[in-house]
This record gives sequence, structure tokens and C-alpha cells, in this order.
Amino acid sequence: PPPGWQWRRPQLLMPRPSADASAAVTAAADAAAVAAPSQKVSSQEHFFTVLLAVAVLKLNLNLDSDRDVWQYFFSFVTVFFVIWSTIRYAARFKNEDLSHKLVWSVFEVALLLMLEGISATAATSDPRAEGLLSLATTSMFLVLALCFSGRAAWSIHEARPFCSVFMAQHLLCASLSLLAFFFEEMRRPVHCAIAVFLFSADSLSALLFVFRREWYISMNHEYLVARVDGLLMEVLGVAVIVPNSVFPGLFPHSGLVAAGDALAVKLAVSIKAAIFCVEPIEKRRHAINRGVRRSAAYIMIVFFTVFALSMLGAGIPLIIISAGELGYEGRSSFAQALTCGAASLLWASLALTKLLHRYSRNEDIHNTKAFVQALGSAASLLPVFVSTMSDFGSLCWITAIGQVVEWTQYWLICGCFGDLCSSV
Repeated sequence: PPPGWQWRRPQLLMPRPSADASAAVTAAADAAAVAAPSQKVSSQEHFFTVLLAVAVLKLNLNLDSDRDVWQYFFSFVTVFFVIWSTIRYAARFKNEDLSHKLVWSVFEVALLLMLEGISATAATSDPRAEGLLSLATTSMFLVLALCFSGRAAWSIHEARPFCSVFMAQHLLCASLSLLAFFFEEMRRPVHCAIAVFLFSADSLSALLFVFRREWYISMNHEYLVARVDGLLMEVLGVAVIVPNSVFPGLFPHSGLVAAGDALAVKLAVSIKAAIFCVEPIEKRRHAINRGVRRSAAYIMIVFFTVFALSMLGAGIPLIIISAGELGYEGRSSFAQALTCGAASLLWASLALTKLLHRYSRNEDIHNTKAFVQALGSAASLLPVFVSTMSDFGSLCWITAIGQVVEWTQYWLICGCFGDLCSSV
């Protein structure tokens, strides 16, 4: 068969030292993981990233109608960690063969059914919609447990403890989802419980591997960073920019709507610039390459960064619509709280991410950039506490903060410190 179409068992991407290997051998294996060439991100994996962005877009539209923030959070957690489970797997195991093509196809079907269930539960109160979501979620976690972690644990002896941890997590989630399918009155509480479990279990697993270092399987770091960067850009484009394309002609205050559309695009550009500035150029300085603790912290902060981008995509259209309907003095407490809270969480997440990375040549400049983003996080909450600020005024304020952060990161620091601004 041609390359990529052979039937193979899962194989480790990175060589793993034996349990009795010396510290020098273990350190050499970790160094090899850092220096390894990037694992190719397949077009199918890019498609899954797009599906996550589309799911976020759908959740944002649902939030506009029901304004159930907690349900929004629980649904987002479940979808995010489903995608993240595949990223975790692909960063550690070779998956370009016929058997994995079939597994990815099954995963794709289960993911589409999950998205259909999420969409159906928001559109109707029919119990069959939540039943579809429960059944699709059960199928998804069975695929993750058996076809990904279980198959790798069966095929690779040294990966068995690592894979068994996540296989047990997914089997528990599948059991809970199946329970919700048969007991209608338990469906919503069980879905919330699954989200809470996934959110906490990922951190607890990272903590477990800190104490049981011999269980840990090294990942291809550059592949993981490439997937995270693609995830952030897809969510920023699909979930933030696309919903803000509000047609001004549908509203009495069309000028404010047009201005709001322009401000939303400018804010997205500032966020994109800030994300690129946070990421270090040299991969050895990346948090993912600075030990298990920093790697686990980085992964959790990625979740909050994506969640903040998603909430921005939900809140800004509400502000634009409110300004278009009510004029400059219009004020929606829900829209302002959602948008300002999302902006604050975003800048705080980027500041913490910056601090997790290692500085290049000047630690003071590195910390200054993080400090400016932390100030932006605090300043973003001002409209929530100023009752006289209108919706359009709050959008102007949030966009101005983004511009100041962008300006400080690039122009001011470059002007004050010259070429030291690169890679700090």
C-alpha cells in the first residue's frame, strides 16, 4: 500500500527511556522532544478545529436567545476537552495510517452528532433532543476511551499507565452519559457533572504525572503549539469576527451598528497581535518545554483563553444590536457584563501565559508586557461598575484597551528599547 495507507498499531512519536534509566538519559529524552521536528497537522485535524469554532459559534447564538451562562459554560467545557483529548493523543502517537484514518472518521461522525445534539437542545425543549445529545456524548467518550487511549494502551506497554488514566476518565463520562439517556430527569444535571469532571480531571491528571513521572509520555511540543495556535486563530475568526457582521440597515441607528462592526474588527486585530506577541519565537522558551508543572498550567490557561474569545464572540454582537436598537444611550447589563468579563479574562490569560514562557534577553521587558496585559484585564471591568456608561461606550472602551495593549507591546517598547523587543 502507498505511504499512509498501511494498517499499523499506534507508535510513540518520541522515544521513551526505560523505567531504570538514569537522570541523564531522561533529560536527553526530554531534550529530544523539544528538538524533534514538528508532527504534521493533517487536514482532517484542521477540520476538527474548525468544527470546534463552529460549535462555539452555535453556542454563542444559543446564549443570545436563552442567556443561560452556566449551560453555555458546561457545553463549552465538554466540547473543548473532547477536542483537546485528540490533540493530547496526536501529540504523542503516530496517527498517519489506515487504522487511524478509520478511527478519525468514526470520531468525526460522533462529533457531528454531538454538535447536532447541542444545537437541538437549544432550539427545542423536546426530550428527544437531550436524548440525542446524551447518546452522542456516550458514543464520543467510548470512541475516545477505546479507539484512542485503549488501543494505545493495548499496543504499547510503556504507554499503558498514561493511557489508562484517560481511558478511565472517558469510560466514566460515557457511563454517566448513558445513564442520562435512560433517565430523562437526570440529563441536564448529568451533562453539567460531566463538564465539571472533565474540567477538574485534566488538572488532576497533570498533578498525578508530576508525582508519577515514570508514567508520563513525552509529546511532540512543536505539534502541540501549532495546534493551539491554529485553535486560537480559528475561534477568533469564526466565533468572534463572523458573528459581529451585523447589517446596519436592519436597525434605526445604523451608524452606530456600522461603527460597532468596525470596532469589533479592530479589537480582533489587536487580540491577534497580542497573541502573536505572547508566543515566543524560540520553542525552547515555550512553557510547554519548561517542565510538567508549567506545561499543565499552560494547557489550563489555553482553555480560559479560548473560553474568553468565545464569550467575546457572544457579547459584542449583543452590544452592537443594543446600540442599533436603543441608540447611543442604550444599556444592556447582561451584554456589558458578558463582554467586559470576557475581555478581562482574555487579557489575564495572556498575561499569565506570558509569565509562563521564559524571557529571551531582558526579563524586565518580558514582565512589563505581562504587567500591561494585567492592567488591561483590570481596566476592562470598568464599564460594569460605571452605571452611566452606554453599550456603545463600553465597546469603545474595550477596543481602546486592546489598542493600548497592542501599541504598548510593539510600538512603545520598540521605541524605548530598540531591538530588545523581539522575542521578549
